[in-house]
Amino acid sequence: MKISWRISIFVVFFASLAFAQAPVSPLMDILKTWKLAFVRDKDIWVSNGDGTDQKLLIKNADNPSWSPNKKRIAFMRDCNLWVANSDGSKERPLTSHWKKDSCRMFASSISWNPKEPFITFSHPEKFIVYRSDTDGILERKSNLPQSICGNSIFDITVDGNSSTKAVSRFDIYEGGTSFNFADHANPAWSCSGEKLAFTRNGDIWIAEKEPAEQGEENLSLGWDVTRISATASYDEPTYRASRENHGATHFSWSPDEKYLAYSNIRLQGSGFAKLHLRDMKSGRDRVLADYALDPSFSPDGRFVAYWTYSGVQPKECGRSGCIWIISLDGKTKQMLVSDAVQPAWCH
Repeated sequence: MKISWRISIFVVFFASLAFAQAPVSPLMDILKTWKLAFVRDKDIWVSNGDGTDQKLLIKNADNPSWSPNKKRIAFMRDCNLWVANSDGSKERPLTSHWKKDSCRMFASSISWNPKEPFITFSHPEKFIVYRSDTDGILERKSNLPQSICGNSIFDITVDGNSSTKAVSRFDIYEGGTSFNFADHANPAWSCSGEKLAFTRNGDIWIAEKEPAEQGEENLSLGWDVTRISATASYDEPTYRASRENHGATHFSWSPDEKYLAYSNIRLQGSGFAKLHLRDMKSGRDRVLADYALDPSFSPDGRFVAYWTYSGVQPKECGRSGCIWIISLDGKTKQMLVSDAVQPAWCH
């Protein structure tokens, strides 16, 4: 009798454990119906949304971005913009004039316009600097080239070819000062195509579409551009980021456009980044996760995927990093893929 009684207790105990873990299964079932692209060892991989069935998709590529109709994927290769079918076939370059090492200092960002046949992306630009005085240009005393680096935001037609020119939407000269270039980066279209989030000198800016007058050709015209958050403090008198914040990076809109997710990175190479969620109506901003980069909203808007550094969780993350998801209320958190960075949901 005593043995039967003990067995009954163990059966009830393990049944209780199984019941407590049951809510995880429905979550993974939902995630499995979606597709997730990510980067591993400088290649783009694809898996089910729960991290299962991982497959190599495109070699020598990063910064994956799905097209709105899910039929194509854009990516960067050797500092140029490429596009391929969603199964990795028919790779072709959209740009080809940037040199292979021209984007080592800055990462590019890619966002498909959901309503128009073009891609918006940021890309580094570099300028040689010469000193001058009243007598003209001075000779440089060092053989080392002096240069100024920054990003501009461009648009390019998706159905073009490598000879198609990228048109500047926000140039590195725009919004700067007499002695400082502006840095425009991290473009992200909202699902309606009516809003474009981007960074200017690390601060968060939103361009909202306005009716353009007939004959306007410059793509930056017809848009109301507003700074909504000064996250990097690039204001006077220093015109540089504060020591606390390098600024916002990599935006992702929720499907209903109520929220904007982004990472905020500290300056001076500390490697400290936080995942923020901003309520676009109230302006309320809160931190969802620490040590988090490159957020990507799930297709249903309930979760945000991001990657965290391998140094934070070396056993789980592998060599480079690992991809997690977190619910908007922060209560549900799940690791999806190890040894992976730059998640991109297929909406």
